[in-house]
Amino acid sequence: MRQTELILFIVVMLINGGIALYKKHKQREAERAAKSLENLATTARAEAKAMRPKRTPAPAPAKPKPAPAKPAPAKPAPAKPVAVPPAPAVVPVITRVARARPGAGVGAVNVARGWPRLGSRRALRDAVIASEVLGRPRADRPLGA
Repeated sequence: MRQTELILFIVVMLINGGIALYKKHKQREAERAAKSLENLATTARAEAKAMRPKRTPAPAPAKPKPAPAKPAPAKPAPAKPVAVPPAPAVVPVITRVARARPGAGVGAVNVARGWPRLGSRRALRDAVIASEVLGRPRADRPLGA
């Protein structure tokens, strides 16, 4: 009975050690991900700051011009036969319709906006959230991880 207890004790200790190592591994991975995210946010902030246009002062308002005096009424011109040009063909007008975002209601399509810019604050926020949810890209991970 003594030997069985010793074997069980060793097995339990090995299992506890394995669990502790796994927890430590996950903690290091989370710290690495947080540091990577912080570096990403810092880099994105610096790029956004560099891309901001410099502000220039507004131009001075133009002075209003005085209204011209009323011209004298013109004499009617003698009547001449005038050729009327043919009416132009109707040109179809193509409007651009934006696609609705996933999860938006049926009537929530915004015709004027179109696709959002890739360098916008919203796109950056979505990228950061996606990296938190999905983890590091597969290309960044070491082989076999």
